[in-house]
Amino acid sequence: MKFKSSLAILSCTAIALSISVPSIAHTQDIDLPSKSTITRTKQLQTNNGRKSTGLVGVWKAIVNQNGMSTDIVCDFRVDGIEDCSYTNSEGTRKSQGTWNYADEKLYFSYEYGDVNYSVQWISQDEFVLRPLTSENGIQAEQRFYRQQQAVQTSQQNGQGDKYGAIAVHNYGSYWGAAWNHSNPEAASNAALKSCFEGSRGKCKTAITFKNGCAALATSFTSYGTGAGVDKLSAELNAAESCPRDSCRVKAVYCND
Repeated sequence: MKFKSSLAILSCTAIALSISVPSIAHTQDIDLPSKSTITRTKQLQTNNGRKSTGLVGVWKAIVNQNGMSTDIVCDFRVDGIEDCSYTNSEGTRKSQGTWNYADEKLYFSYEYGDVNYSVQWISQDEFVLRPLTSENGIQAEQRFYRQQQAVQTSQQNGQGDKYGAIAVHNYGSYWGAAWNHSNPEAASNAALKSCFEGSRGKCKTAITFKNGCAALATSFTSYGTGAGVDKLSAELNAAESCPRDSCRVKAVYCND
């Protein structure tokens, strides 16, 4: 697959990228859907048919792109958003687009255009993508393996659990976040430190979460938080916990 790179800058007003080591992030100010929009998304979620495709979840492939071995990890969300990261010897880049599946074909849409693939299912946890059109830089075959099952197994064994937290100042005018910590106390302390560095005022831990994701929704006079197994469910829960219709989801963080 061929995607457009995006650059993220860590600051009080930028989106922080999660990495595989304990991480923190300062206040972000991103314009995600309002509470009413997210609620409508939830109502439509059961009718969109994406869950029945078997593709919803996290998948990984190791491919050769432009002469380099590249690890691709893609999250196919139930709302039709696809988040992917690409890691090779030059570093990591990320992309986001939308996806649809029909008649054993995957249709991706990005800012730069559309890319379409045929899908050959090997099992419910493995499939092969082949481009429907020839394009330089896209190899003929990409084999993806489901990652969700391995994560569930390690969590059931009590191993590999990771913790995150979100801390807020006032009504969420400033916040800090942390993820990929080995225990909730460490995550909370890191989030509080991040929040204080951004606000220079008193902060409190609004939520801690084990594995999965957590999100923050705010208005001028209130805030809400929510956790979930993925980004969408965390955003929905945060929007529902925020008491005002003017609440908007401002940030979402996930443990790797």
